[in-house]
Amino acid sequence: MSEHTIYEIEQLKHWIQDGIVHGVYKRDGIITLDVAKQIISLRLGMQNGEIHPAIAYLSESHIITPAARKYFAKEAYIGLTKMAVIVNSKMKSNFLNIYILIDKPVKPTRVFTNKEEAIKWLKS
Repeated sequence: MSEHTIYEIEQLKHWIQDGIVHGVYKRDGIITLDVAKQIISLRLGMQNGEIHPAIAYLSESHIITPAARKYFAKEAYIGLTKMAVIVNSKMKSNFLNIYILIDKPVKPTRVFTNKEEAIKWLKS
C-alpha cells in the first residue's frame, strides 16, 4: 500500500492510492448541491490536473439530494477515466444501477459489492 494524504470534509474523505482516487462518504451525511460542488472541487485540487479512475464507497447511510445526483452524473467525472461505486447490499446495487440508467454518467460506471472486483475493473 502506498502512502497517501487524506483530504476530508464533514461528509466525505478522499485520497489517491495506487493511482486510484478513493472517496468514502460518511455515515448520515447530507449531500446537497453545494456540498457536491465542494466535493468535486476538493477532489480536483487533490488530483492537481492528473487523470485517474475512482472508487466511491457508498456503504454508509447518507442522503444525496436530486440536484446533487444530477450534478454528480456529469461534473463528478471531470478528471476521471471511469468510476466504480461500492455498496454493501444488493438493494443499493439495484437502486444505483437504475440511477445509472436514468442519469447516464458520461464515463464508464459500474456498481460493485466487492472492493477487489472494483479495483480489478478499474485497472482493466
